[in-house]
Amino acid sequence: MIKKITLLVLASVLFIPIANAEKNVTDSLGIHGKWNVWAESPSKDKEKKKVENVWEFKPGGVLHAVSKDPRTKTLDLTTKYHIENGAIMKERTGRPGKFDRCTVEKKDAEMILGCPGLYFFMTKVN
Repeated sequence: MIKKITLLVLASVLFIPIANAEKNVTDSLGIHGKWNVWAESPSKDKEKKKVENVWEFKPGGVLHAVSKDPRTKTLDLTTKYHIENGAIMKERTGRPGKFDRCTVEKKDAEMILGCPGLYFFMTKVN
């Protein structure tokens, strides 16, 4: 009986932070709509590689991305996202249920997403 109570207490302590995390797909960051991704870089301070991508953050947690690459022509992907504690949790391509935490720096129509290993520089499409 004591073991069951101890396990319940430990389980509740481990899962309380997960249950209390802000997780939504509302536009609390002002990201809904289309964004031109014009550059990417492994760091904000390093040289930026020019790219021609359009990302659309749709209501309901859908991220639609169209990438143009001279080698592969056009790549059209749809994945999931949600907002959690002020960051965008973006589903990894080809890894359903696995998410990357991307920090958001947004000022007016400019946004920088800092994802693991890569920064994306974007401008809002009107």
